[in-house]
Amino acid sequence: MIHSSILLTEINELTEHQKAIVLALVKELRKITTPVESQNSNSELFTKVPFSLFPDIRPDDDRLIRFLSILWQEDDPLHANWDELAYKEKLSLSRLNVICRAETSYTVQKVSELFAIEKCKNDLINHKMSILEIGRNRGFENPSHFAKKFREIVGVSPRIYRRQIKECSNSSENQQQQNN
Repeated sequence: MIHSSILLTEINELTEHQKAIVLALVKELRKITTPVESQNSNSELFTKVPFSLFPDIRPDDDRLIRFLSILWQEDDPLHANWDELAYKEKLSLSRLNVICRAETSYTVQKVSELFAIEKCKNDLINHKMSILEIGRNRGFENPSHFAKKFREIVGVSPRIYRRQIKECSNSSENQQQQNN
């Protein structure tokens, strides 16, 4: 999420590139995007990955953006072959980790966890599968580990998250009906 430290007055002091990053982050906060369909340009890639997960990112390295995009497309980012993904970008895994940590403040492992949890959040909203199924489909074989990681990253358990989303959805539907 975007930190509240970016104040409206500070936005005027940002470069055009930084403003574009902030706008992309705001768009990502409003919706979870679908995986990248075509990879024509880096700016297109940049808007497809949920960069709201990385509030301090400075996408100075196109290889990192491509790597994040490819990783985001994985159904199970936790078990992606990172060596192979790094090789596609002509990097060693250790070099990719250095770049990833420098640009996002996270290791490749942590980015994979964030992506997996983000996909789980999306599944909790859009699918009626059990929480156990959702966790397993995204690479969390141990339900307690899934719940722990989800709580660590999101702040609430998957069950509470699903309930909160349903309550918000129901209340907004009720408001729309009252307005009509």
